[in-house]
Amino acid sequence: MQKRYNRIWAVLLWAVLLTGCAEHTDAEPMLTETEQVTESTVLLETTESFTSVNTEQNPDETLCVNEDSIYGSRRTTYGWKQGELVPVRLRDEYWRHGSTVTDTYEYAQDGQKILVQREIRETDGNRSEIIEYPLYFHILPDTVQVLQNAEIVQELELGSFWESYAALGAYFEQQMESPTMPLEGAYLREPEQYLGTEDYDFDGHWDLYIPDTMQGECVGNYYRFSPETGRFEQWDELNAIGFEMYTDPENGTLNAYTGGEFRRWEWQDGGLVLTDEASR
Repeated sequence: MQKRYNRIWAVLLWAVLLTGCAEHTDAEPMLTETEQVTESTVLLETTESFTSVNTEQNPDETLCVNEDSIYGSRRTTYGWKQGELVPVRLRDEYWRHGSTVTDTYEYAQDGQKILVQREIRETDGNRSEIIEYPLYFHILPDTVQVLQNAEIVQELELGSFWESYAALGAYFEQQMESPTMPLEGAYLREPEQYLGTEDYDFDGHWDLYIPDTMQGECVGNYYRFSPETGRFEQWDELNAIGFEMYTDPENGTLNAYTGGEFRRWEWQDGGLVLTDEASR
């Protein structure tokens, strides 16, 4: 109930901010109060599951929306286009193995998101790396597009991802309606955020895992990034295992929970070796 009240207040605050923004945009028409609230509600539909939402006016852009969740934070900048508010820029911040990753997207005229910069900062502040126009992904009905600066670099086959994504969405919806919500702050994220992008062989390049299932025994397909070709290649060794694995860069291991057991693998002489297996 408290989340619902917070969302209502966010909508009302947004309507007030939109009025101020329209007054400072002489070339754009003033929205009526009803249009402002309707527009605000539409924009908030994608953020209603975030743990907190707040808006602010920006002297340079029309409106900025800051969103916080258990997964990280996002800041979306909206601007006027032919009398409508449209997203202009997205700053997506999340955590990965002791580092904070900030992805900056810009929106093309057709609404497509283009990843223009990735910043990786160690939490201790000792190192920061900035990558201009890194690779990113877009999931279509049958394929995963690998893109760079809006150009398609590669297309990969997609298995049963969408069926699993729909089932996960139904699960979240069911849990949201439960009076004893066990997934406080969790929500169904964008499809691309369920792709596994980790450095599975610790060579300094993020590889790719495309899940076929996202609940229970999670399985999928692995692709190794080849710095020589700049493309993702089928990874037979990891695909022979198939289970979703998580990297432990500090110890140089791959970990997974499969069949009720914890398993750990290490790379030895170029091959993957199972080094630990124990019941949960």
